[in-house]
Amino acid sequence: MAGNQDFGNMCLALVATFYGYTSSGVDSAQQAAEQVTAAGQMHTDMSRIPLGALVWYSGSPVGNPYGHVAMYAGNGKIYSNGAGPGGQVGLISIDTPVKSWGEPYIGWSGVWLPHATK
Repeated sequence: MAGNQDFGNMCLALVATFYGYTSSGVDSAQQAAEQVTAAGQMHTDMSRIPLGALVWYSGSPVGNPYGHVAMYAGNGKIYSNGAGPGGQVGLISIDTPVKSWGEPYIGWSGVWLPHATK
């Protein structure tokens, strides 16, 4: 999947695919993050993120109404789209969305995609 450009601007679809889903069932990572938060499933402690967790970011401060989500790979890294030219999928620092894209960290959750379809 690394280097794949099929998921440019489709981070939620990408993480759904990581877990075997064909659709996330919601329109954006921001909407999904709001649902995760409302369900009490959002955690903010960055020192305790388990492998495979979903890591959520807000796009609102930079005018991105869609937000961002990626999968935690361990050692401060996430699998994400936007890792290279054309929206390539790859391994980047968990801080890249914050420092390079201006999207604040919201928190992390387990794989919580209740509207996703297989």
